[in-house]
Amino acid sequence: MGSRDYQILDLGLTLETPDEGLLRDFHLDYARFESHAPLEGENRLRVRFEPGGPHGPAFLETGGERRYLGDYASPSAFALFQLHRIIMDAVQDFTVLHGAVLAKDGRALVISGPSGTGKTTLTLDLLDQGLAFLSDDFCPVSRATGLVHPFPRSLWVRDEAGAGTVAPLPDAEALHRGKRALGAGTGAFRIHDQPCPLGWLVLLEGEAQGQDVLRVRLREAGRRAFLDAAAGLGGVETTHPGGAIPDLWEFRYARGGGLAGALADLLEAHRDTVILASNPPRPGPDFNREPRLEPIPSHEAAFILLRERKQHRLTLGEGKVKAGAFLMHLNEILAGASCFRLTPGYRRDRLERVLAAIGGEGAR
Repeated sequence: MGSRDYQILDLGLTLETPDEGLLRDFHLDYARFESHAPLEGENRLRVRFEPGGPHGPAFLETGGERRYLGDYASPSAFALFQLHRIIMDAVQDFTVLHGAVLAKDGRALVISGPSGTGKTTLTLDLLDQGLAFLSDDFCPVSRATGLVHPFPRSLWVRDEAGAGTVAPLPDAEALHRGKRALGAGTGAFRIHDQPCPLGWLVLLEGEAQGQDVLRVRLREAGRRAFLDAAAGLGGVETTHPGGAIPDLWEFRYARGGGLAGALADLLEAHRDTVILASNPPRPGPDFNREPRLEPIPSHEAAFILLRERKQHRLTLGEGKVKAGAFLMHLNEILAGASCFRLTPGYRRDRLERVLAAIGGEGAR
């Protein structure tokens, strides 16, 4: 049984597993958080993963609560995916937003947006312009101070996104869903290691029109309750493709209508019924046009960020809160920041507009 300790924000995490591959893959992301001293604070979590075999089924145990993973084709891959969610939901003193974070002149620039909108490409271009790196995908904001804290995991990029920029890790194992890791701490880019105030938020837009699809495999026990709850959301079209996977269901909904967050809440509420959930690939936005960068008020940005958060549970220290209270909290976080919406467009033009907005000199 392998074991490693990590200090991740206010969370002391102990990860135990005989699966060396899972330990390696998790460590590739969280190496800078490894702790060789006693874990700090009272917020501790022990996570154990058993890959299954002749001695018993695969399971993921969190804080003594065990979830069996026999329905998954790759229990190890699912466990690794779940670990990120488990960690973020266990963090107590921070609100964790979805976004890459860079620093300029002691202030944080957060770039947030759905997958496929060019977040990583823009981040790499800004790093090439001399900005410092705080985080690739997680933006932790202290609830006590309002400061954005560094969260320097490795930065995962597609090979074409990183071409001509910082060098990738020389590790043949560093492939992740078609992406490659750029190592935080390998000298590939400068890391900002101190908390800083939020200066700017840039929200990247995808295509405004079209539908999204959520595919879910559902156990028979609890299936009817899940389907009834999905029907009650309104605006969600449910189909049962059948065929070779009889427990597969598809849910189609208008993109940008706020239903993605509602369906995510539904998946969490019925997680014992859900075997597997996934979004099939969709066409990316058109980047071959002139982009627009326009300022937006903080309350509008807060509403968008409500869907772009890394913590599934809406909590504010004292416990779970309603969406309205959490929205007010996000608005307070953004009160001192300049917020913008950036549409798809030419790569260089997007970089130029962001640099101008944050007081830069333009792309070299």
